Amino acid sequence: MHIAVCDDNIADRKHTERLLLRESERIKADSGILYVRSFGHAGALAKAPMQFQLFFIDMTKNEADGLKLALMLRDKGVSAPIVLCVSALDYRKSFAALSHKPDNILFLDKPINTAELSAIIARALAIKNEAQPKIELRSKNETHYLTDSDIICGISQGFNSAVCLASGQNIIVNERFLSLYEYLLVYPVFYRISNKVFINIAYLETCSPFRLILTNGQRFCISPFYFFSLRKLTKA
Repeated sequence: MHIAVCDDNIADRKHTERLLLRESERIKADSGILYVRSFGHAGALAKAPMQFQLFFIDMTKNEADGLKLALMLRDKGVSAPIVLCVSALDYRKSFAALSHKPDNILFLDKPINTAELSAIIARALAIKNEAQPKIELRSKNETHYLTDSDIICGISQGFNSAVCLASGQNIIVNERFLSLYEYLLVYPVFYRISNKVFINIAYLETCSPFRLILTNGQRFCISPFYFFSLRKLTKA
């Protein structure tokens, strides 16, 4: 499991790192190695947060404190547990005041108790093992991490593909249509209705031998061959 420690107190940061490495030695035979990477600035962590399955955060000296950083990570699509290490700032009180409380925000008091740390590691490992695999799609300036239910359909656009998301967003993926579809074949919900369009059958509204409509209102032409194959699939 990959863990990020983001703390603007260098002594605390190094101490947390040492505790995690000791925990790694203790559990590696049963649960594998804990790979720990430390950050002293929020900006460095925010560049590539999706590689981590657990975060330990305590930022008290910057405008973006630990809770603000945690909320920013959630906005970027991070779903892994985030542990706010309570020291100078009372993150519990600030979190309680939020109108919308993201899932899997945990709290750990400093100085860190090793038993409490072990319990958090065990919980994070369980979440990691149960988590749905993410689909990685790369656009020009961003990498998107999605689940199959996030994707409604994909459409060929020359050397690229347009992917329509359930959120209403459309992204241009740096991948030819057939290569993208082959990448997604491990997910049975995706079905190619032509050489230029695939759909997520979970979002199929209606279908006839020549046309189908998705739940977001998009309409596509479909040949009778693909129609009968799709009908068999949706009735299975």
